[in-house]
Amino acid sequence: MRAITLFIDFPDAPAAGSVGERYGEFFPRAADYFRAASYGRLDYRPTAYARWIRMSKPFAAYGIGRGTPFDPASGSGYHALSKEI
Repeated sequence: MRAITLFIDFPDAPAAGSVGERYGEFFPRAADYFRAASYGRLDYRPTAYARWIRMSKPFAAYGIGRGTPFDPASGSGYHALSKEI
């Protein structure tokens, strides 16, 4: 699976470091995890978008907390975040 990895930050929580540094924290370990968890059936090939994407609102405005579902009907949470991206 080829995927693009997008890195976001917020006006109240600006990114520290480069996209490359952050990408290096997750890959190749995440791809290795997907391969192991799928018993070798998932070959995850991520590519990083080369810049930070600044969201328009502070993090709290999206209403995301532990256990927040992806609920398109709510218009908030992860759905609102994804729609803006």
